[in-house]
Amino acid sequence: LDGVTLDDIVFHMNAKGRGTKPIYDFLESATWAICMPNKRYVHRDAVIDLDDAAETMLKILRRQFSMFSGYTNIDTLFDAISNELFMFMNDNDFTSPEEIFCIAKHLFSVEKYAGNEFAFFWYQHIFERTPSFNVSNASVLRQYIYSCHGPVTKDACVTYLNRLKIPSGNISGLLDLGSSTDVLQ
Repeated sequence: LDGVTLDDIVFHMNAKGRGTKPIYDFLESATWAICMPNKRYVHRDAVIDLDDAAETMLKILRRQFSMFSGYTNIDTLFDAISNELFMFMNDNDFTSPEEIFCIAKHLFSVEKYAGNEFAFFWYQHIFERTPSFNVSNASVLRQYIYSCHGPVTKDACVTYLNRLKIPSGNISGLLDLGSSTDVLQ
């Protein structure tokens, strides 16, 4: 599963079809090419038991979306995958959250496994539906507050962020409470 880099692929193309952008676009939409960390590509068939793991990943993502108001992230997903798909990770030598993020992104963004399409951002954030806001830790917290449909305590916000392993040291700063018009303290 070492894969091959985009630069290596471009280098081996003939002069007529050569160019990084067209090859990148092609590979990003190819259901057989999985983009791993550092823009390394592996063939889908090189991943052992990928189809079996996809069903378990879907169940994990659905459970986490239910728990976290339509959101999860790389760390929370990695913890669950490590527990429930240990043999899959071991057989494929997956050791990092980024690798699991890439596999999930391929399954549920490129392949749209079993008709399920989720939104993935910056090797960090995963949404059940594409958000209508700029994605950041602050917007994740705002989404949680909105999902509560009313007042929510600072302690509840801290608990929510801690469960997602998002830094929660300065809730007021994160929400920009001094000048924000959408969240009131």
